[in-house]
Amino acid sequence: MTMTKATAAHAQLTEAEVEHRLQTAEGISAVAGHYLDDAGRDLVRRSIRGDITPEEVADLAYARITAVRD
Repeated sequence: MTMTKATAAHAQLTEAEVEHRLQTAEGISAVAGHYLDDAGRDLVRRSIRGDITPEEVADLAYARITAVRD
C-alpha cells in the first residue's frame, strides 16, 4: 500500500481511537436523523483507518444503497 499523508496519519490510531471517532461520527449523523447499519459502520471504520478514501466510501455506500433499493 502506498502511504499518503492521510494513511500515514491514520496508521497510528489504536482500535479504541477508531471506535471513538466512529462513535463521534454516529452521534453527528444521529443529530441529523441518519443512522448507520453494520455495513455503514464498517465503511466508516475503514475510512478512519485510512484503508479507503472518502471517495471510495461514497462509491461503496452508493452502490450498496442502490443495490438494496432495487
